[in-house]
Amino acid sequence: MRALRQRGMPDDTLVIFNTEFGRTPYSESGDGKVGAGRDHNPDAFSVWLA
Repeated sequence: MRALRQRGMPDDTLVIFNTEFGRTPYSESGDGKVGAGRDHNPDAFSVWLA
């Protein structure tokens, strides 16, 4: 955004940041063991627009 402002472009530019999936707030588990990572959450994702 700073670079766009320096060039006088923020009024003509849409910046989109989008993720493909969300992460669950709990650790992955499989076969009764808790894993170190987190599962994908297909019902949630993040979008940031400027």
